[in-house]
Formats: sequence, structure tokens, C-alpha cells
Amino acid sequence: MRVLFLVSGNGGNLKFLHQISNHDNASEEIKSIEVIGAIADRQCGALNFATENNLISKYHSFKRTQEENKKLIDYINELHPDIVITNVHKIISHEVLRETSAKFLNVHYSILPAFAGTIGMQTVDNAINAGSKFLGSTCHVVTEELDAGPILAQSIFPYTKQDGVYNLVFRSGALSLLAGILSNNSEIENLHDFGIIQTNSLDSTGKVNLDEVFDDISLK
Repeated sequence: MRVLFLVSGNGGNLKFLHQISNHDNASEEIKSIEVIGAIADRQCGALNFATENNLISKYHSFKRTQEENKKLIDYINELHPDIVITNVHKIISHEVLRETSAKFLNVHYSILPAFAGTIGMQTVDNAINAGSKFLGSTCHVVTEELDAGPILAQSIFPYTKQDGVYNLVFRSGALSLLAGILSNNSEIENLHDFGIIQTNSLDSTGKVNLDEVFDDISLK
């Protein structure tokens, strides 16, 4: 399963998926995920990671013009990804969604449909400021309606004003992404069974230490 990332930032989800799919103890289903590279709208940590790990790394403006849309469509189609992860801080053109064969997925750092339409960790601040008792993340299919595509996986945990809340939300998002990518695979149904994030439990193999995987990923 070929996975391409569209990115703007440090690439936490890119790093997580690349590391866990190459982990010696990962299940065959997880190992079947092949992260092929990243297309970025700026110079960023995600692009650096792709270059350093001999993955495809490319800059694209993501301007919503016919010419730029065609460039992106052609490039995606040349790479033949099965899945495109839209971590880029831009709204993907409807034309791009229509004229590529890949499934586009997004990780949204809220429990959709709550706090839709916000980019990145701003959703966490919005949830906290609104007095939310729970935080979490959603992996959903990208459609022409913003943050309204079919939900594939969600993770949730109680908010108790603890330190490191953004890191917890990131971890929940990475796990939601993994579950969303493999959502048609019964092997990982246990990923959906935990309302509260417990990284030592959210593991389809029983062998991968997810805390160690996450500890290797810098969010800065």
C-alpha cells in the first residue's frame, strides 16, 4: 500500500508511519504500508526527513490555479499512491480530488464533527477554551466539503489540564491515522476498542513498543 504525504510542518505523522511500517516486530499488515515520500508547500522538517530517508521529496506551491493543480495532479498520478495524507496547511482543490485515483485522508485534531474547519493544533486550543472535557483526533476521507468526509477512525481521551496535552493529541492522531489506513483490515479492530488512549494497548501486534516509536519523533 503506497502512501504519499502532502506536508507543511515537521512531519510527525510521516515519521510515525514510516517508522512503524519498518519496525521489525510490526504485523505484516502494517509492514505492507510503504511511505513513498512527501510533497511540501515550504521547506520544513517533513521534507528534510523524506530527503534524509531516501524518500521522494518535492516542493509544490499548492496555489489553487488551473496550472498548479495540473502539476500536482500529474505528479501524484506519476507516483501511483494508493493513499494521500493531507497534512499540508492548505485546502486541496476539488480538481485534484477528482482527477487522481488515490484515496485522500486527513487527520483532524478534534473529535469531528466538533471544531471542524480549523487547521493543526488550533483545534485543541479551541476545544480547551470551549471547556471540552475530552480531546482527541479523527482520521477521515477528504471530500469536497471541508472536514465532512466519512470518518474512518477516532481516538479520545479526557482532558485534565495535564502537561503535554499537545503531544497526547498528536499520538492519538497518529494512531487514528494508522487505524484509518487499515480500517478495512480486521487485524487492527482492537485499535477502535479503546476510548482512552493507552499507547501500550493500542498495538495490533502485541510486540511493537509504541512509546519507544513516539519517543523517537520530535514535534518541533
